[in-house]
Amino acid sequence: MVEPLPENSIDTFIDEGLAQQDAFNKIADKNAILLHKVFIQSEEGAELLAKWKNDLLMIPTILPESSQFGAGLT
Repeated sequence: MVEPLPENSIDTFIDEGLAQQDAFNKIADKNAILLHKVFIQSEEGAELLAKWKNDLLMIPTILPESSQFGAGLT
């Protein structure tokens, strides 16, 4: 027969899972920042970033102002 779990075991399991997810997110954020720095410092990266920035600046003129995507860029 299977023994029932203690009352707080589900809460503990959830808390531990959330703590692990938080730790993973912090590592992912640090990695993203490092990759971004390396990307910008490269010549190709700087050129692409300038192109993307210009492309993004054109979005508000393409999308209506009420658009979810255009609203934050105007």
